[in-house]
Amino acid sequence: MKKDLWKIYFLAFVSNLMFFLPVVYIYYLDIGFNFSQIFMLEGVFSFGFLVFLLPFGALADYIGRKKVLIFNAIIGVICNLVYFYSENFVIYLITQFVWSVVFIGSISKAFMFDFLHKNKKSKEYKKYQGMFFFFALLGSAVAALIGGYVSKFSLKLPFLLSTFSHILAIFALFSIEHKEKRGVNKNYFLILKESFVQIKQSNWIKWLVAYYAVTGIVFRLFYPLVQPFMQRSGLDIALFGVATTFFFMVGSITGKFVDPIEKKFKDWIYLVSGIGYIIPIFFMAFFSPVWGFITVGAIFFGGVVTQVVFEHEILSITKKRLHATIISFSELGYRGVVALIAPVFGIYLSRVGEQKTLLTLGTVSLFLIPIFAWFFVRVKKKEK
Repeated sequence: MKKDLWKIYFLAFVSNLMFFLPVVYIYYLDIGFNFSQIFMLEGVFSFGFLVFLLPFGALADYIGRKKVLIFNAIIGVICNLVYFYSENFVIYLITQFVWSVVFIGSISKAFMFDFLHKNKKSKEYKKYQGMFFFFALLGSAVAALIGGYVSKFSLKLPFLLSTFSHILAIFALFSIEHKEKRGVNKNYFLILKESFVQIKQSNWIKWLVAYYAVTGIVFRLFYPLVQPFMQRSGLDIALFGVATTFFFMVGSITGKFVDPIEKKFKDWIYLVSGIGYIIPIFFMAFFSPVWGFITVGAIFFGGVVTQVVFEHEILSITKKRLHATIISFSELGYRGVVALIAPVFGIYLSRVGEQKTLLTLGTVSLFLIPIFAWFFVRVKKKEK
C-alpha cells in the first residue's frame, strides 16, 4: 500500500504544478480582456463543468477512474499549449469549455477512496485525503513561486511550463499498480439513475450539497479579484508568486490537520470553515493591501476544510461504486449557478467597481453561509 500511496501523493503534487495560477487574471488584462470577458471565461469554464461533470463521473465509475484521469491529463497538455500559442478570445472560450474536464476533482477523490477501501483504510479517509490536499497545494505553492518569477520574462511562459506537469501526471498514473474494480452496475445510464435516486432520498445529502454549492460559488466569484487587487496595490509581478505561495501553503498545512480540526469543532466545523470564506472579502474591501493579502489565506483554510469534510461525509454514506458520479452531482449545482451568474457578475463589477462588488459578495456570503451550515447540521442530527 505504501508504495502506491506515495505515488498518489506524487500525482497530487505534479497535477497541481499550474505555473500560470498566480498571474492568469493579470495575463488576461495584459492581452486586452476586460472584467466582463474574464468572468465570461469563468462562466464558460463552469458551463463546461456542467456539461462534462456527470458524464465523466459516471464514465469513471464505468470504465475506471485511472483511465479517465489519464485522458484528462492529455487534454491538459493540449489546452496549455493553446493558451501559449494563442491570444484569441473566441479560441479561449472554446479552450475554457474543454479545459474544465481536467479539473473534475470527483474522479481523483473516488480513486483515492477506492484505493483506501481496498486497503481497509477507508475510515481514515480524512487523514489520507488531508495529506492528498497537503501535497496538491504544496505543488500549487511551488508552481506559484516559480510561475511568478518566470512571468517577469513572459506572461505566456507559465502555460508552457504547465504542460510538463500534466505529462508527469500521466507517468505517475501509469506507475500506480492499484487495480480498480468496476461497480456491480455495468450500465452507464443505470449508474446515473441510481446516483440521482440516492441523493434524492436523503435530505442530509441535499443540504450538504447546498452548503458546498454556496461556498463554491463564493470562491469562484471572489478569487479572480485577488490578482487585480495585488496589481493595483503596486506589488511587483514576481512577488505575485510569493503571495500566491503563501495562500496555497495555508491550504496545504490545513490539509494536514483537517482531521484534528474537525474533531475539535465537531458540527461547528461548517460554520468555522464558512467564516474563512467571509473574512477576506471584507478585508479586501475595507483594509490596506497588506491585510488583504494576509486574509486571502483564510479562504484556502475554509476551502480545504470544507472539501475534505464534505467528501468524507458524502463518501461515507453513499455506495462505493457510485462515488465519482455522486460527487459529480454535488459539484453540478454550484458550477451551474456560476455558469449563469459569472458573466452578470463581471458586468456588475465593470459598472460599480471592485469595492462595491466585494461588499455585495461579502454581505450575501455573511447571510447565506451560516444559514446553510445551520440547516445542514439540523437535518443531519434528525436523520442520524
